[in-house]
Amino acid sequence: MTSFDPGFLAQSPALAKAVFVAYRQAIGFIKAHPEEAQAMLVQEVRRAQGARARKLKDLKFRLVNHVLSDEIDPRIVQRQSDWYQAQGISSAKIDAAQLLYQPPPIAQR
Repeated sequence: MTSFDPGFLAQSPALAKAVFVAYRQAIGFIKAHPEEAQAMLVQEVRRAQGARARKLKDLKFRLVNHVLSDEIDPRIVQRQSDWYQAQGISSAKIDAAQLLYQPPPIAQR
């Protein structure tokens, strides 16, 4: 899931939309091609970190847990939040339906 600073959204709505669309495409690629995405990430980390990363013998990442907000059922989040509150783990009451962004249908994007 990703979020944007409200100031960024106000100042650069077109750029925010482009980042959002690219993010969704990247998550789709990761889900469709997890091994290739993992290899790409390892290669990029090694490139960015230089010799320090090359010393790591087993640089691996798990890229399978990415979830888009429209893939999350707000009712499940609500039940979990209500349970946390009932157990005293959280004192905040949340409205999961308001918390989770549900993007418009693809035709409207």
